[in-house]
Amino acid sequence: MDGNLSNEEFQVGASALQVQLDELADLGGTVSEANGDLRSLIKQIVDEEGYHKRALGVIREIDKMSETKRADFLRTFGPMLDAMRAGKWDTDTTDMFDPAVAE
Repeated sequence: MDGNLSNEEFQVGASALQVQLDELADLGGTVSEANGDLRSLIKQIVDEEGYHKRALGVIREIDKMSETKRADFLRTFGPMLDAMRAGKWDTDTTDMFDPAVAE
């Protein structure tokens, strides 16, 4: 259907619209259930492996990139991360899980 119809030209049938709304609601329920399953699995992995939730999210984002985009991203991200760790972060923080530091 043409999306540029005037108000007078635009028509919709209530029964057809209801069918579409029902389909969307069914799919929405399926998507919500899948999202809940995904969140549960992520929580399980984070809890079992000790990953930081956001760190896992960043790795998932990088993994989803096309090979070309990932290569371009990692070309600068790796050196930037190394620079910040060596130049600032590793000297600003201590390992909160290191028993020697915690004492």
